[in-house]
Amino acid sequence: MKRYLFMSVLVLSILVMVACSPASPSTPQEEPQEEPQEVAESISYDVTLFFANLAYVESGDEQLPHYLTHERSIVVAEGENLYIALIDALKTVDTEEETTAVTTQMTVLDSYVSMDDPTTLVVDMASEGLASGSLGEALFIGQVVKTLLSNQAVVGPIEKVQFLVDGLTTESLMGHIEATQ
Repeated sequence: MKRYLFMSVLVLSILVMVACSPASPSTPQEEPQEEPQEVAESISYDVTLFFANLAYVESGDEQLPHYLTHERSIVVAEGENLYIALIDALKTVDTEEETTAVTTQMTVLDSYVSMDDPTTLVVDMASEGLASGSLGEALFIGQVVKTLLSNQAVVGPIEKVQFLVDGLTTESLMGHIEATQ
């Protein structure tokens, strides 16, 4: 029952986003000329992303792998937070076999290596838009943690991920799974 609710919410969210997106103008409009700005340097990283296996989400078959990996290059502009860029890359799936629990409504406020433990990466999520059922919460945590830990060549020697919500330690991200460890 929870799987069907999760999928229904996911499909409804996608339909709302498409329906609410602004339409492109039918006639070209003249845009004001802007002064040339300095182009920020950017770096491309080859990363491994973890996405939820759509067959598992739809069937609940525990014999299926819960996650599928996908190799992708991400471009990070100078001054952009690499960790946030990596998590944001999880918002877009590449194949029909994949789905994601990291939605466009979810916002990473900050992400940084802990000053107390250099093997811990802190991910601070905004509470707004951070909602899902227990399966969605488990897949969200799994996607983010597996993606960050599997890209140590890019993010450094990270062994743990600590989640905060609005800058505060929380018992659970979405109310279903303990997030204090």
